[in-house]
Amino acid sequence: MRITIQRSGGFAGLRPPPVTVDTAQLPPDQSAALQEAVKRVDLTASQEPSAPQRGADRFQYQVTIEDAGQTRSLTFNEGTPSPLKAIVDQVTAGA
Repeated sequence: MRITIQRSGGFAGLRPPPVTVDTAQLPPDQSAALQEAVKRVDLTASQEPSAPQRGADRFQYQVTIEDAGQTRSLTFNEGTPSPLKAIVDQVTAGA
């Protein structure tokens, strides 16, 4: 499974390079934790991001999950509850 995180927005609207991990390249415990986090996400959900919380400088995250020949991208805004946040936190912790 490959997971790519693209962050946008924030102060000045900067867009850093995406961060990508392949669970096959991670230590077994990290791979299992990340795959478990993906299982908690409804990959059939709408791609429309939730309404942003107050603050013009909030980030927006696009999470792309490639697994078993299928690709799905979901987006959420910083400060809104989302199971995608656990994935973003795990992927970006190693970046």
